[in-house]
Amino acid sequence: MMPENPDQPAYHFSQVRLRGDILQSGKLHLLGRGDGYGWHQALWRMFPSEEKQPRDFLYRAIEQERIPGFYLVSRRIPEDHHELWEIRTKSYVPRLHEDERLAFSLRANPRITRKFVSGKAGGKHPPKHDVFMDAKEQFRQQHNGRSPKGSEWQELLQKVGAEWFLRQGERLGFAVESVRVDSYQQERFRRGKQDIRFSTTDFEGLLRVRDPEAFRTILFTGLGGSRSFGCGLLLVRKV
Repeated sequence: MMPENPDQPAYHFSQVRLRGDILQSGKLHLLGRGDGYGWHQALWRMFPSEEKQPRDFLYRAIEQERIPGFYLVSRRIPEDHHELWEIRTKSYVPRLHEDERLAFSLRANPRITRKFVSGKAGGKHPPKHDVFMDAKEQFRQQHNGRSPKGSEWQELLQKVGAEWFLRQGERLGFAVESVRVDSYQQERFRRGKQDIRFSTTDFEGLLRVRDPEAFRTILFTGLGGSRSFGCGLLLVRKV
């Protein structure tokens, strides 16, 4: 096993759930809206900070839970200022070595950068596109405007998603042994007058660590877009 890097900032892994008595406590209104943006706000309140301070945590919803819960990876320990949550936190110091095999689970917003849009240069910061919608548009162009459906769409999801994840591994220190891609969903909610839209897709499989330092970094910083809204947290376990 690799020793802990003393220069690596401390991180924490937390599991948080709403308290079971939240409905009886009269504090439900403190959670705000009951959509994705409402949970986003509720979790951000666990990490009070100065205005415009960069986000220093990732989160992911825990599936198949009767009471809403989340996994968190953060620089700071989450704080429950309104007694809304049950919080379990431990130090997060992944000890990795080269060629180690890990099972992984990821909910991500995979994106691709297109340098040219409608025949024009994308500018200093070319726009990023949903990789699946980008592939869907290419499919339509190749099939006289017909969109992929049923098994065609599932095959496209698997192919495009796997290719995206393989590219992440090539630049971020891991090799993919197997990956299953599914549960593509489009999310939409409003923040004031701003309309927020993004997609999420689930990835599961096996990978092999090639560069422990590079791989450790993405466990803390995440993969893909929309990391402020529950995407990007790579969960791993030894096999």
